[in-house]
Amino acid sequence: MPPPVLHALLLKEAKALAKRHALPRFVLEGLLTFCQQENIIRPAYSRLQDLVSEALQVERKRLVARIYSDASTDVRKRLDDLLDNDDLFYSLTLIKKDQKNFSITEIKKTIAKQQLISALYDASCPLMLKLSISEQNILYYANLAEFYTVQNLKQLKDKNLIRLYLLCYVHRRLLKINDHLISSFVHKVSKYNVDAEQYQRSKVDIAESMDKQLRLQAYQVMAINVDLDIPDDLVRQKAFEVIPKEGYSQFLKDFKKPNLEPSPSESVLTF
Repeated sequence: MPPPVLHALLLKEAKALAKRHALPRFVLEGLLTFCQQENIIRPAYSRLQDLVSEALQVERKRLVARIYSDASTDVRKRLDDLLDNDDLFYSLTLIKKDQKNFSITEIKKTIAKQQLISALYDASCPLMLKLSISEQNILYYANLAEFYTVQNLKQLKDKNLIRLYLLCYVHRRLLKINDHLISSFVHKVSKYNVDAEQYQRSKVDIAESMDKQLRLQAYQVMAINVDLDIPDDLVRQKAFEVIPKEGYSQFLKDFKKPNLEPSPSESVLTF
């Protein structure tokens, strides 16, 4: 196979591989596998490096060109705003921070991050389809945006390349933010279930204890009626010694129907 034809063949394969994954090692290993499958004598390593580099550059330029031609003014502005200094704080810095725990404060911060980029995510979804970018490449460019600081990103000369990094980062980051919120919801619901079971158990224990006490007091009062050593005119007096007169009406109510309703302070859910 003549060198120009071989070069064109390998470059075509390298470009196809670069569309699947922008990691140089993946493209190189793919070319080696291709040579083996097609019974092609493997080119020199330096030649393979050149092919990988060229293919990756072609794919990156393709994506950057599509960003330039197809991204709406609104999407471009929203992406650029992530790098704007707002009162000495960058939006990108905010959304990079992970949720520390399941406290309400942290959950509210996560919700704020979601609200910050959800509109951008929705608006950019049609653009992602036009880019025909693979999930692996979205992850690859998102990782670059994660790796670079805001200052590093601003130093890149190609503004649309920066937008590509940020676009992929937003698409990956929103998924992670949603995962945080789902985990927070599951954690809170599980905690409420545990708290509810504990509350139920405590109320059952209280009811059983109250029932035991009421039954004992009722037994003592009724026993007075059949105690021959107690004169009839002293029965009421003896009954009030077991249950004070001022609490007798409440005793009858509790004995008839135990009160299992929560107090006002218990009925308020705490987070």
